[in-house]
Amino acid sequence: MRTAYLSLIVAAGLAGSAYAQAPAVTAAPSTPTPAAAPPSAPAPTTSSAPLSQTSPVPAAVPATPAGAAPQGVPPGPAPAAEAAPPPALPTSGDGAVVLNVLEKVCVPLVRGGKLEQLAPAAGLKKNRRDDTWVGPLGGDRAYTVTVFPQGVNKDVCLAEVHFAVGQDEPIVKAINVWSFLHKPELILQANYVAVDADGVKRVRKSWEHLESNASTAVNFTTWRKPDDSPLNKGYDTGQLFYQERTGQ
Repeated sequence: MRTAYLSLIVAAGLAGSAYAQAPAVTAAPSTPTPAAAPPSAPAPTTSSAPLSQTSPVPAAVPATPAGAAPQGVPPGPAPAAEAAPPPALPTSGDGAVVLNVLEKVCVPLVRGGKLEQLAPAAGLKKNRRDDTWVGPLGGDRAYTVTVFPQGVNKDVCLAEVHFAVGQDEPIVKAINVWSFLHKPELILQANYVAVDADGVKRVRKSWEHLESNASTAVNFTTWRKPDDSPLNKGYDTGQLFYQERTGQ
């Protein structure tokens, strides 16, 4: 009995020693669950403005009208306006009759032509009392144009015009256009009024081209009384003067 009890004590001691020598079992640390990765940053854009959730639809570009410069391109120079046509010489009326005498009688006369040949060709008739050449102006038998024979100055042609009272404007306009179209052009150089020593009020208009040794001039002067009434009751009076001078 005693022996059995002793055996139990020894067995218990051995068991306790074995327990003391066995290493303690340590639980392996649990692997921590990795944190969720942060969302990736959006790809960089060239614009500093934040992107909207929905991209806007680009606005439609308005169509460029035909013939217009594209947007952003400065417009070119405006097309030049068409030049106005030159003025036309009158074909009827007092102005046309005076120009007929100027072109067909006076111009060739100062260049050496013969009045006896030029005047009839222009429709003038000779007045044998004073050797002048007369043609009708139209409208009344008192309205006439009379070319005088040349004097000492062979480079001058003189004609007297009787026209309706106050109707000098068509004649002046015709001479002005003729002077403009003349080659070289004749420029209006004189336009003045004076009461001369003979008591006649003269309104002078002169178109001229001047060179160093030559000149061309056409002049039309109206004659009236100082009170601006006609010299004659039935018509107004004017003088046509044409001259070409060349250096000798």
